[in-house]
Amino acid sequence: MKVKILSSTLSLLISIFFTSAVYSQAFPQMGCDNGNRYVNDIFTADSPASVVQFGQNTTVNGTDVDLMMDIYEPDGDGLSQRPVIVLAFGGSFIGGDRSTVEVYCREYARKGFVTVAIDYRIYDAPLVPLPDSLDMLEVVVGAVSDMKAAVRQLRFDADNGNPYRIDPDYIFIGGVSAGAIVGLHAAYFDANDVLPQYILDEINAQGGFEGNSNDATLAYSSETQGVVNYFGALNDADWLGMGDAPVSSLHGTEDEIVPYGVDFANVCLFGFCIPIISMEGSFVINQRANEVGVPSHFISVEGGGHGNFSAETYEEYRDATALFFHNEVLCGTLTSVEDVREDVSQFVVAYPNPASNAININFNGLNRQYDLRVFNNVGQLVFENPGLLQNEVSIPVQQLAAGMYQLVIEFESDDILPVRKKIAVVR
Repeated sequence: MKVKILSSTLSLLISIFFTSAVYSQAFPQMGCDNGNRYVNDIFTADSPASVVQFGQNTTVNGTDVDLMMDIYEPDGDGLSQRPVIVLAFGGSFIGGDRSTVEVYCREYARKGFVTVAIDYRIYDAPLVPLPDSLDMLEVVVGAVSDMKAAVRQLRFDADNGNPYRIDPDYIFIGGVSAGAIVGLHAAYFDANDVLPQYILDEINAQGGFEGNSNDATLAYSSETQGVVNYFGALNDADWLGMGDAPVSSLHGTEDEIVPYGVDFANVCLFGFCIPIISMEGSFVINQRANEVGVPSHFISVEGGGHGNFSAETYEEYRDATALFFHNEVLCGTLTSVEDVREDVSQFVVAYPNPASNAININFNGLNRQYDLRVFNNVGQLVFENPGLLQNEVSIPVQQLAAGMYQLVIEFESDDILPVRKKIAVVR
């Protein structure tokens, strides 16, 4: 498999008249030592983990569960405050447990991070018939609630004796596969986003955006300073916005479970895969981060499936992620500024969607020159029409295979954010 690095750590020029810093670090985190700590393996991490309860809740099948986390520390480390990486396990939201990310936790702990493997609630109702998209929405919202409760617990502990010697200002979150989906939504999905009513209803039913897995820690923040994304996805990459936390991603272009681009995520059992919900994977997340000025590091594995990468690829990603957070968050000086650009997505309408012959794009009199591009679910360009000024234009889709695609509209003016929309082709 060919590994391609798409690294776009954007450092925009500061204009005191037109921009203002929104994600900055004026003073280095404790332990910055000219690129050794948080970059190289300088500790052992062989001691048993500390097992801590961070919450309690009820599964979709009505079972009460205690939510636990395993905390790994760098052996022999004398620093009084260390950054934290919180990781969630994979398993399509129907299996897995926190022990499966122990190896990742110990690897990052060797670089000087405190690392945490967390529980979250998974689907525990009967699997025949397989859960549908609304079932999985309930599970994902609950899992995000659990992740946020874990982050709040760490800040609560730091404020009450700090037994694990963490720095509450530097907590990174993420995970593997389904766990990465949890981390990405915990980081970028909030009350400022435009959400369908059925999603808002589910969030409210589970205690709101912070959830109800631990009410005792609600006074503490669940904000994150960065995301570790092992082949995860967002339901809508536009939820990632200006000033959000940096993200580091690893994804294979041929992922059959969690889409690399825009497609349906699948639940697979007994050799059969069932599409559950439309998602936007690491390729789109990296693209969106570029558009809004969020630092992003992306390793794309050409031909790679769902996590079936070589040990060397995993090592490359781990080391690059640690270096990325070292440079961008922990030991840097200024990572990005708010790029003041106009968001015109509300004016752009695509219809019919889904479509079988053509999709029409209406700009409602915006009167700005633009380029149209359509990408398939592995990020390949399948249609392009540059230099347009029409208020309405048609995109032929007769020759495209049925499936999900991403429409990208880039404007000639640098003052306007690109517009991205999911489009579906049916036969």
